Amino acid sequence: MDARGATQPHIQELLLGGIVDLLRTSPIEWRPGARDLLHEAVTCGVPTALVTASWRALVQAVHDGLVADLGYEPFTVIVGGDDVGQSKPHPEPYLTAAALLGVRPQDCLVVEDSPTGVASGLAAGCPVVAIPHIAPIAQSPGVFFVDSLAGQDIRSLWLKAGR
Repeated sequence: MDARGATQPHIQELLLGGIVDLLRTSPIEWRPGARDLLHEAVTCGVPTALVTASWRALVQAVHDGLVADLGYEPFTVIVGGDDVGQSKPHPEPYLTAAALLGVRPQDCLVVEDSPTGVASGLAAGCPVVAIPHIAPIAQSPGVFFVDSLAGQDIRSLWLKAGR
């Protein structure tokens, strides 16, 4: 308990609620090319998964903003950090997404912007395209880099991944 009588779970709940409120009232900020790539996947019938280490409450707030912005459901499945026993960099999040999609991990293309996400995708056996954003991502076998998703399409990313 702190000096005001608040418990740690209560403080966490207040902070999470505040962040969720902020996400729900802020416009979606797309990374360059991401909106077009997601739109292409959906219109071509390519199953999509949002796999994140974030809590489900945060993911749902962002997801709702994406749906409002796009006007349609962009993801076939969503796997949040609290939906699995072990979050990224463990392979469980991507293995779970592949199982929910009904496909083999090696037939999924992971597009990631974080070192832990890249590690998770690789550990799951997925080809990984990395777009470094905030944290640097180390060169590694099985990781293919692009500077941006702008100008990319599904085919070009698969080709970059050697497929």
